[in-house]
Amino acid sequence: MAKYAEVKKALIDACWPRRISRSSESADSIRFPRFNFANSFLLYLAILALVALLEHLFGILPSPPPQVDITNVLRVSVALRLDDKENQSVHSLNSGIEVARILFLRRNPGINIDLDRLAYDNVENLRAMARRIIDSGTPAVIGGEWSSEALELGSILKESSVVFVTPTASNPKVTEDRPYIFRICLPDDVVASRLAFYTLDKLKPKTLAVVHDTASPYSDYLSQKYVDTVMGQLNRRRANERPVVIQEKFNPATAPESRSMNYEAVDFRPMIEKFKRQNVTHVTLLSYSSDLIPFLKQANEADFHPVYIGGDGWGAPSRLYKTAADQGVDLTHFQAYRHFYWDESKNTTLAQEFGSEFEKLYKVPPEGLDAIGFDAAWVLFTAMSKADYPRSGDKIRREMLQLESMSLLTYDHFQFEQNNGLGNMPIFKLTGSGSTLVDSIR
Repeated sequence: MAKYAEVKKALIDACWPRRISRSSESADSIRFPRFNFANSFLLYLAILALVALLEHLFGILPSPPPQVDITNVLRVSVALRLDDKENQSVHSLNSGIEVARILFLRRNPGINIDLDRLAYDNVENLRAMARRIIDSGTPAVIGGEWSSEALELGSILKESSVVFVTPTASNPKVTEDRPYIFRICLPDDVVASRLAFYTLDKLKPKTLAVVHDTASPYSDYLSQKYVDTVMGQLNRRRANERPVVIQEKFNPATAPESRSMNYEAVDFRPMIEKFKRQNVTHVTLLSYSSDLIPFLKQANEADFHPVYIGGDGWGAPSRLYKTAADQGVDLTHFQAYRHFYWDESKNTTLAQEFGSEFEKLYKVPPEGLDAIGFDAAWVLFTAMSKADYPRSGDKIRREMLQLESMSLLTYDHFQFEQNNGLGNMPIFKLTGSGSTLVDSIR
């Protein structure tokens, strides 16, 4: 260090005229060299640069911070609803996404995941959030639980190359002509068609009533596609295999997505009395629990106990049963068949890791919405980690389309076809005592 100090002093002193050092000489007898400002200034800058280099070499200055390799940082926004009254579904999706983040980092120690969690409480906020995502340069988004939300988000995000993954928005229009938008769940046209065939082939109703809520994009499309498929099959079946089909449309003042937990918002009593007069044996209600719960309660009051047919909109079984109990719905005569995402008895390595980590974090066992939230994040993280530049929506999209035969929680062999998840469709039987997997159909 002493030598370093001497070198530094000598270099600085060289910029200026030498001081008088001999006591025998007077100031008048000393001739100073002619001062050249430009040359001296350039020399001074050069010496400062050299001094800085020496300080760095001798360890006087701190080393610069390590550079972050952005090819190992997966930057993702999570855009979900702020209001979580409907089935606690947003909490479930967020929980599944968080467990996916933890397990993916554990399996891939060289990866970093930067999650930006966003929330909206109305359509205007949703639109502003979409524009903010585009402006921030975030290359990928998970969100849009309901079809109505995903359609709104997608209408803005389609203007950019942001990859948008929805776990549960099932209306086919969500991904239609939108190459950067992907869905994990089965699309409604597939669900409706498979459920219609299952109704005719396995449940064999005598008189089938379809309760069709036209105020919801989810229920409206799914119900109509189901009816069209059933009606298209009638002429291909023997007379004793053709049910009487009744389609009952209604348009409430507010869509079921907006009614949250207001289970008294719709009066189904006139519809139920009509169904009783027509000896309806099966009721298909492809909507949310905010339609199912009041229908069940009012049907019980009218001593009307059909077999119900439904979909994923009813929510997780445990929450459905809890809501029924909270609303005073007697399930003694309840019997239903419905499509849902996940068989909770699944015992793959990934399912075991997921279940263990989930219970450690949240102290309760996971359910279907937790699982499909996990799968949405897992698929996106996998594609981004394979992309040679995970800040590029184009490169992420390319990797998404190349995924095949992935083992997920909600699928055994998952891949995208026209940006839609495809795989087996589990069917569960619900009674007053619980929910049981009874079939898996393609």
